[in-house]
Amino acid sequence: MFTGWGLSTVYWGYLVSASYAAYILLGILLLFYVDKYRGKLLITGIIINTVGSAIGLLENTYSTIGYMLLLQVGAQLIMTAIQSELGNRINIDRRGYGMSLLITFQLIGQTIGSYVAGELYRLNTESLFLIPLVLSLGLMVINLGRAHRTVNE
Repeated sequence: MFTGWGLSTVYWGYLVSASYAAYILLGILLLFYVDKYRGKLLITGIIINTVGSAIGLLENTYSTIGYMLLLQVGAQLIMTAIQSELGNRINIDRRGYGMSLLITFQLIGQTIGSYVAGELYRLNTESLFLIPLVLSLGLMVINLGRAHRTVNE
């Protein structure tokens, strides 16, 4: 059973808890800056996820810790930027519906993603890190291209 490159299940639990704590703490800190830096938060989050996925390919305890923390930090930056943009685009009287739909689609995506991750894990442990790395690189290219086009317009 994979327990994080040598981590016992107890320490793995501590690590997961610490990564969620980082996610929550960063979310609280971003309250004050999200509207001003929305686009930069998205790009930064994608870059952090890309680096975290690459680090996850290394097979040692420290890379696992780095992977978990970077993944949560990157995810928080990305979700904060998406939620802020959605809130900016939807009229205030419809914002609750928009946020509800976003949360619903997040949960559907997490459910499907968990199933796919489980199936990939059965095939190859490294795929759990390699596929997010490829997807993050793709998102980075798309968003940097979008940002470049916006600057040139």
